[in-house]
Amino acid sequence: MILIVKRILLFVLIASLYLCIRSESHALADNHEGYDDSGNVDVLSDAFINAYLYNFSQYDFANVKRGMTVDEVNQLFNANVEKVDRAIENDTEEYRVNDIVVVVDENEVESIYVEPQNEITRDEVLEAYNTPSGERNSNELERGASALEYKMLPSSNFKVLVVFDDNDNVLYITHTLDRSASVVTLENANTFIERGLQLNELSAENYTFETPTTTDDGKIRVAFHEGEQPGYLLIAPNGVLDIYTEDDSLISTVNVPFYGN
Repeated sequence: MILIVKRILLFVLIASLYLCIRSESHALADNHEGYDDSGNVDVLSDAFINAYLYNFSQYDFANVKRGMTVDEVNQLFNANVEKVDRAIENDTEEYRVNDIVVVVDENEVESIYVEPQNEITRDEVLEAYNTPSGERNSNELERGASALEYKMLPSSNFKVLVVFDDNDNVLYITHTLDRSASVVTLENANTFIERGLQLNELSAENYTFETPTTTDDGKIRVAFHEGEQPGYLLIAPNGVLDIYTEDDSLISTVNVPFYGN
């Protein structure tokens, strides 16, 4: 009799633990589009997939925004942000809070991506995300062995990359511009300029722009004056916007998202 009671109590304990874990998982999926306030991201949840695949989040994710300082990110996550000890080719640094990684340049957030700490397989991704629109190998990636591409809006200029390691487990998930997209024209160049300046935390009111022209390699060139300081913008057909000084020194590069007509 005592043995039966012990087994019943053990069953109740296991069931309660399962329901608790399941409840937490559902709460994570339902809140904040698949992430919580501690930086945990349920990348297999419908909430995350429906939000991330359809919205360009390279510069704005989980309340982290491009231009924020490391201290501001630290305050956002209650001082749980840690520097990532990883060799990076350029001068940027990376900071992590659980599944969220921010790329920092000169103490300001440059971009944000997701790097799940839990093991997630390629098969799990394919089951949750369905058929990819393309694939990439290691030669086409800055880091990783392979990747699946997802482009959910056909007339947009961005994709989601799900990157895998050598064991076919998810390494990271990020947004990137579609290299083959052609969305910038002389007619809509001003829209890309305005959005590009916003992403760089610059105000168009401080600039005087000349009429956009087309370069020999198909880019849009727009000369400007910021007060007495001249310079120019170059916008690639897929939405990459570069800001240069008059003497051709690159000031900033930003990917300007386009969601389609």
